Amino acid sequence: MARFGDIDEYLAACTPAGRAAIEQIRTVAHRAVPDGVDTISYQIPGIRRDGRLLVSFGAWKHHVGMYPVPAGDDELLDALAPYRTETSTLRFPLDKPLPLDLIEMVVAALAR
Repeated sequence: MARFGDIDEYLAACTPAGRAAIEQIRTVAHRAVPDGVDTISYQIPGIRRDGRLLVSFGAWKHHVGMYPVPAGDDELLDALAPYRTETSTLRFPLDKPLPLDLIEMVVAALAR
């Protein structure tokens, strides 16, 4: 298993589709949490704030996963339903455009 020291190393190991998706999510996450810091946790990228891991996201063969799913807001949870798995995971297919506005709302909700 590869060990990544930073997100750029992770991106270098991704497929072109996975790399593009992770770069988009990373940009949106930093827009939602401008003081967030890039990190690698459990060998996937994430954003920390005040030393706390807010969100993680990883590229897989057919999708990008985001972890965890925020709790609370029923309207947001309804919008996330098509992407939610039985665990606290969101899966966004790589063959479809990412719902970037929705992803930004997820990160903002996790930051609150």
